[in-house]
Amino acid sequence: MENFKYIPSSEMLDAAAFKDFPQGPETVFAKNLVWDMMMIENFAWDYSDSLKINRTYIIPEINGEFKMADVGNYSHTSIQMCWTGISQVNGKLCAVIEYRALDNKIELAMDQIKTKGTEQYWGTTWIALKDKQIEYAEIYGGTIQEIEVAGMNSKFLVKTIRELWVEKIQ
Repeated sequence: MENFKYIPSSEMLDAAAFKDFPQGPETVFAKNLVWDMMMIENFAWDYSDSLKINRTYIIPEINGEFKMADVGNYSHTSIQMCWTGISQVNGKLCAVIEYRALDNKIELAMDQIKTKGTEQYWGTTWIALKDKQIEYAEIYGGTIQEIEVAGMNSKFLVKTIRELWVEKIQ
């Protein structure tokens, strides 16, 4: 991912956005990190003006299925956001924005591996009130997936749990 740059947009879900990326099923994890960061940025910059303190906001246009750069499909059931307070991070006054997306469907189909399952994720982002810059963010999530690997006789179930955080480089 060294020197990889992108503009947060739906074009990042196209395979062409990753044309200079190494190829292979192992790069799905790196692409997922890009999509996670893009999600944090989109939530912070595109929806924070729609939030009211302690009122749940459901992002209306994100529901439904979309393709992920020729590796599979993802379907959101609902994404909920809530501005829960104000805190200080990195010496800046920040809005504390919580979000959650539960019961999402994920399906991957690559040459050697096929998966089908569900994912949940939730997190918090601290957005500077003055300049809307992300001062800190964290994401938690988990999946349960049925996996089929070429050459193996049986499918198997896998549970993954992940924890990510974003900090400013000092």
